[in-house]
Amino acid sequence: MPIMDGITVLKNLRMSAWGAEIPVILLTNVNPDDGVITSINAEHPSFYLMKSETHLEDIVLKIREILEI
Repeated sequence: MPIMDGITVLKNLRMSAWGAEIPVILLTNVNPDDGVITSINAEHPSFYLMKSETHLEDIVLKIREILEI
């Protein structure tokens, strides 16, 4: 992302009353063994998916699951 990374966007979102509870699914290529995952989890995403291992259908299914549709 050209202006800020996704973790910063999520942190900023979580600081507002509106964004504190909104479901967020992160698509990332960060290695799960990397320390970045710890900072991602600290911001309470609903779920995160590895882009390199995820198909569009998986994303749609996860959205439906989280939104309960």
